[in-house]
Amino acid sequence: MLYLSISHLTGPLYVYTTYRLAGGTPFPANGLYLVADQVAVLIDNPWDTTQLQPLLDSIEQKYHQKVVLSLSTHFHDDRTGCL
Repeated sequence: MLYLSISHLTGPLYVYTTYRLAGGTPFPANGLYLVADQVAVLIDNPWDTTQLQPLLDSIEQKYHQKVVLSLSTHFHDDRTGCL
């Protein structure tokens, strides 16, 4: 299952949402990324590796920036599952 939505938050910050099935229902998890002059920074990661690459590809295609740093705010799968 791959669901990814991205929306502009403010300035250089964007919110992305990925989903994981929980009891047959898609359960959302939000994260952020920041796009700077030469780089992008990911704040919290998607649920798993199948969602990470599409997110990285989307950021690189849209802004021509590579994610060079990833920060996780806590240890649950919705933040570190793809590490």
